[in-house]
Amino acid sequence: MRFEVTGLGVAAGTLPLLEGVEFSLDQGEGLHLRGRSGLGKTTLLRTLAALHADPGEHVCLGGRRVADFGEPAWRTRCMLVAQAPSMVAGSVRANLERPFEFAAARARFEPARALELLARLAVFADPEKGWLRDASELSGGERQRVHLARAILLEPDVLLADEPVASLDAESAELVWRVLHDHRERGGRVVLVHHGESPDDYAGLDLGRFACRT
Repeated sequence: MRFEVTGLGVAAGTLPLLEGVEFSLDQGEGLHLRGRSGLGKTTLLRTLAALHADPGEHVCLGGRRVADFGEPAWRTRCMLVAQAPSMVAGSVRANLERPFEFAAARARFEPARALELLARLAVFADPEKGWLRDASELSGGERQRVHLARAILLEPDVLLADEPVASLDAESAELVWRVLHDHRERGGRVVLVHHGESPDDYAGLDLGRFACRT
């Protein structure tokens, strides 16, 4: 299935930010969104995930719009990994399990796979002990990596990554890039906002060309 964005406009309230955004991704492809701060990159990601506004006919997956899937199902297919993700009350494991309790989930929670991802992302020295910790105790970088693990477990068609290594040291960041690369190897797509250099094998899109005059 192709993920297609055609003629999409993005606004913050009544203030237009971007207009005419266009790109498409086939399975295994990645896109790095570039542009100055305040341009609307995060708002664009939230719009693609139908968290900011329904993008209507301008965003399709396999020729189907958000309304065709329904918003809950769309958000399991086109999933945002936020720069500062929030956690529900309870343990790390409870946070990983919770999305699988909803009818829209397309995969089953696999504890062994979850522990593998936590280990690969080096979230805890001992994942089996670490995921029993209260999620409120996690640092910003730990929350980012737990959120990424949860998203990967849900097997989204499109993963929208907003500054996924912003709170991480170089070694931890490299682990995140590897996990994102493996997600693409399995047929997923990644749309990335990252203020550093574009990772290998990502196409680049300069959002400045779509910026509205304000």
